Amino acid sequence: MKKRYQILIGLLVLIAFPFVVVGINQITSRYYNRQFNTIEAGVKSAHYTLTKVAVTGSFEYHPGESNWSANDTVMTEGNDGYLYFDTLQNVVKLEYKNYASTLGEDNLAHMVTITLTGKVVHDHVIKNTEYAQLRKNCIILKDEIKPFQKWTDPAQVICLKHFHLKEFNSFKIFNPLSGLGGNGGTHYHWWDGDAYYEVKHQNEVLKFKLPCQSAAILFPGDFDYDTGINYYRLPAQYKADVAFLVYAVNSAPNSLYIVKHK
Repeated sequence: MKKRYQILIGLLVLIAFPFVVVGINQITSRYYNRQFNTIEAGVKSAHYTLTKVAVTGSFEYHPGESNWSANDTVMTEGNDGYLYFDTLQNVVKLEYKNYASTLGEDNLAHMVTITLTGKVVHDHVIKNTEYAQLRKNCIILKDEIKPFQKWTDPAQVICLKHFHLKEFNSFKIFNPLSGLGGNGGTHYHWWDGDAYYEVKHQNEVLKFKLPCQSAAILFPGDFDYDTGINYYRLPAQYKADVAFLVYAVNSAPNSLYIVKHK
């Protein structure tokens, strides 16, 4: 009888453990909510702001130099990324398409030009013959986020301080029919939630939160996070006190943000 009770207690502990972990996570998230704004609400430090640039859509990701044709005029540094920098005009360029095509809305490729203050000054529908001219004198900016980013490392330019467990995707993951109908099936994460980030810029820290996903059941590691974040700074020789953050996920229109001096 005593052994039976021990087994029962052990089972109860195993069942209760995930709920305790999630409960602690919810309490911790309340603490972070008091210190971190949503990125849409506006983020600022003593001398800098992180604000949204007025462009949304499905951003085009550009491969590095080895993928360009021989007669292309773009001057790449072998980088992959979303953003071009025009080295003569000192502006950033971004190619995008509208996220969802509706009646009366085009789904053509656009090239948008953005100043280093975050102002959109030109939105141009691209013709095939114009690609080379639009990329002339441009480099692809280097993404500060690596393929296997150490998200929780405080030494990185962006550090993920906490992940709020909000929605457990058990039905999608354990349902054997959930991936049918897709191309090669569908990959699901265990958790949808919010990630709380700190961005370092010129010895100051900007804090914000963004939706994020985790592929871990309870205790995510650095490689379990699907953040959708890319981060770009201009090469040092241009002495531009700005940075750009791209938030690109499949489930929503992509967004661009700029870190700049107040």
